[in-house]
Amino acid sequence: MTILSPRFHSGLSGIFRICFPITIAIVVIASGIPLHARWSIDLDHDALSLYERGDPAFATLQWTAEENMTPSRAPAPPAFALYDHLDRQIRSLPVLPSKTATDTWTLPVPTDRLGYFEIRPLSTDAATIIPALGSRPAGRLTLAVVEKINPDPSHAFTASFLGIQGTTLIRQRDGQAYGWDAYPYLGIQSVGLGYQWGQWEADGPGTFEKNIARDKQPRWVREQKFVPWFHLNSIPMWAADPDRLPEKERKSASTQRIPPRDWNQWQAWLEKLVPYLVKNYDYLPERVYEVMWEPVIPWGWYGTPEEIVKTFEIAHNVIHRLDPLGKVAGPTLASLGDTGYYETLLEAGLSRYLDIVSVHPYRGYPPEKSAIPDALQRIRSVTASRLGRELPVIGTEFGYPQEKTGSALDQGYALAASVLIFKGEHAAKHTLFYLADYALEAGYGMSYNLVSGLPFGPRKISPKPGVPMIRAAIDQVGNADSVGKLDYFGANILGYVFRDRADGTLLAALWDASGANRRVDFDAGVPQAELVDAFGNRSTRPTADGHLELQLARSATYVRGISPQLYGEGRIAPLLDTTKIWKLYRGRPATETFTLTRDAGSAEPETAVARLTFDTAADINRGRVQSPVSLKKNSRATISFDVAATAPLGPAVGYVRIRENDRSVYRGTQRLEVLPELDISPLSADRADNGWNVTATVRNTSPWPWSGIVTLRHENAAPSTRRLALGAGAMQTLRFPVDTVDAARILPASLRFVSDLGPGLEQQGSLTFFTLSRYNPAEGDVWSRLHKTRLPVTSETLWKAHPDASYRGASDLSAEIGYAFDDNGLYIEIDVRDDVHRQEAAPGATWSQDSVQLAFDVAPGRNGNSNLLAETGERTRSEWTLAWTARGPEIFASTTPGGSPVPENTVVTAPGARLEGGRRGNRTLYRVTLPWTLLDPVSRRDGKRLGIAAAINDSDADTRPEDRRGLEFFGGILRDKDPAHFGIVRME
Repeated sequence: MTILSPRFHSGLSGIFRICFPITIAIVVIASGIPLHARWSIDLDHDALSLYERGDPAFATLQWTAEENMTPSRAPAPPAFALYDHLDRQIRSLPVLPSKTATDTWTLPVPTDRLGYFEIRPLSTDAATIIPALGSRPAGRLTLAVVEKINPDPSHAFTASFLGIQGTTLIRQRDGQAYGWDAYPYLGIQSVGLGYQWGQWEADGPGTFEKNIARDKQPRWVREQKFVPWFHLNSIPMWAADPDRLPEKERKSASTQRIPPRDWNQWQAWLEKLVPYLVKNYDYLPERVYEVMWEPVIPWGWYGTPEEIVKTFEIAHNVIHRLDPLGKVAGPTLASLGDTGYYETLLEAGLSRYLDIVSVHPYRGYPPEKSAIPDALQRIRSVTASRLGRELPVIGTEFGYPQEKTGSALDQGYALAASVLIFKGEHAAKHTLFYLADYALEAGYGMSYNLVSGLPFGPRKISPKPGVPMIRAAIDQVGNADSVGKLDYFGANILGYVFRDRADGTLLAALWDASGANRRVDFDAGVPQAELVDAFGNRSTRPTADGHLELQLARSATYVRGISPQLYGEGRIAPLLDTTKIWKLYRGRPATETFTLTRDAGSAEPETAVARLTFDTAADINRGRVQSPVSLKKNSRATISFDVAATAPLGPAVGYVRIRENDRSVYRGTQRLEVLPELDISPLSADRADNGWNVTATVRNTSPWPWSGIVTLRHENAAPSTRRLALGAGAMQTLRFPVDTVDAARILPASLRFVSDLGPGLEQQGSLTFFTLSRYNPAEGDVWSRLHKTRLPVTSETLWKAHPDASYRGASDLSAEIGYAFDDNGLYIEIDVRDDVHRQEAAPGATWSQDSVQLAFDVAPGRNGNSNLLAETGERTRSEWTLAWTARGPEIFASTTPGGSPVPENTVVTAPGARLEGGRRGNRTLYRVTLPWTLLDPVSRRDGKRLGIAAAINDSDADTRPEDRRGLEFFGGILRDKDPAHFGIVRME
């Protein structure tokens, strides 16, 4: 994304509309005379709505009536209550008359408990009493209570993990906008400061000294004890060649998307800047220079890879010559999906000029299910393969738009979880995006923007639920090191162990990413532990021989003071020789051994008992499993038990206690995994001689024979059942004939295997009964060889713009559609039957009348980038509108893929794209050729699968614009714009 915060960090002033307290105009009829009056309500911390624990807090409710109106006194005030983040009413708020003003009431607000809270009127007209304001929804005031502000969040400039983008313009310091008012409440440790050439010499060469004289950031940062890093990512337009930019970008004062015309000027600028930063930030243990910002070809960088390398080469040479503590960070990838591009840059020579790898680690939602650890490890591996060593990884922008997560609460869960995941995976920095909502990309803010128009740097914000969760997370792990991952509690239960640098305390963070709020048996290994909830509220709980039963939630629970014997460095699978993961199968016996790694207590043989228990939620075996064991080093214990047929699949943990004389003298954990007995391939729909088959290949992966019942279920037919027997290691392909198919829909299906022993397995899938055939020019004209499918008209395929829109049968609207492909592109024919053809719309609106819309995704199933700017450049889907107009045949580009040579929202004139056919009687023929250079300009398709959808639009009369209808071939065009609803077809 384009970085926006440095202009506020630098103290440059701006003009913003001030948001006043909420007012509600009310008209009361009294004796025939209208009385205009208003309620207003706001918190005493009205600019931020953030409180430290124990702060006095209140809301003021006021009634104001116009003068000389009768009655002039206010009615009885409405009642209010306080709600928590889970929408639970936790207490009523007293409404007390003010001692200093008439028609004014005070609502004391408790701040004794940390968390996110909402003040809501207890009436049916809550949205009238508190209307929507900025991005905050109606009916509530929001506030957060956090722990006391830490005056040294960076711990003497040694901890710089948590950063943030986004500012407010509430206070001024030294006559300049300050911007960091909310940061201490969030526990922010580091800030990115704008020291771009395009900022400090925007008005011409040689103006640095004059402009830098107004820089107040060095003193502000030191006073706040934030650790800064420096953005260098733009150059002034006078130093660039604007002809290399798209025309719309040439009027800016600076750019970050092309190199300077003269490399000597870039070097001269750095030779002025670096000594200034060395002098003014001389107290830092290191100074980090982030040189570029998302230089991703073709959308974020209009130059070449070699010019990127040259930019870094000069920066690296100057920084290392003039700053002995300087570190060069880059290339600032736009997402964790850019690893291949990163490797290309390293191969081009970038590997010689990096000290730190910087990335905007967007990876999709939710963070727990988007393979962030694997992606970070991939970056480290690629780096090590080129440099011979790993480099620190810093994340300098990461966020989620609220719309993508589903709610402000889910956004908060995701942001707080991201703090723990990136810290747990050893990232050196994690920078949250964005402090408050803004108009350009609505919903990214972790706070509501309460200013009309949602400007950057608002003067008034209020928190979303993520704010206090983030503060609690950084209070726990901000000055801690990651020890390891707790990955054995089952699917979607995540955990990490951290060691506090201050006193060596070990703590675990655990949460249930599924939202099922499951219970787990956690072995803390100590007589009592301190529990900290997601907002920072603390309690102490005794354990049962070291065990705690934890009720997990979507947000983290922190367990402080856990055993260093169990969870110290290198010991998360510790005291016993248990590095081997036990592989278990449901309903089968298991015999395993473990070995003591050192002496423990008595030298007498067989004087102790080794006991193995399991997390009760896992239900692997509820009995007591035990074996005699000596307490001498290298002693072995053999454990035998039966695995329950109902044991859940996936990783789990067994807790080992070695007890002597009724006391535990040894503790350990044993990792284990319950494996599926069968490996089942994804379901597929395959053409057969007389129709279609649903096909899956299954292999018995267990050491025992498998026998049981297999059942296929799908919507088009009754369940199909057969018996299956497979020897150990045997494999078989199952084919289920399907007589009736719907070629226009994605068909959900499931294949269930139930063993004679009881355990079941299920493979679910989405079937598409449609294929794309390769066109061979030797066989003749493509259109004569194209096989077309008639689109069925059902409640699911017939779309109406209004419930009352009419449909009079096949003569009103029906269609056949066919696709083919070759190495050059796609060929699609749509034969539409329609009694009235109407197409009078201007370009860009042809979709609203008789037309065809086509959508494609050349990489179906791709996890979209939550960096919306990067997603625009990386997008693999596209949408095109075909129309026969009075202007002639027209192809309109509604949505284009990343790197497209055709701008969005334009008529396509690209070579190779053409629309043929036309109107003949009551039929309209659309024969369109779309080259791969339009659909896949940067070659992202794998050549085997393609996401497709089509919509045939019909509008007969302009007097009733709502009387529009359409036929859908798959979804993702008319009812929504979601590529997940495209059909995924095979290219044969």
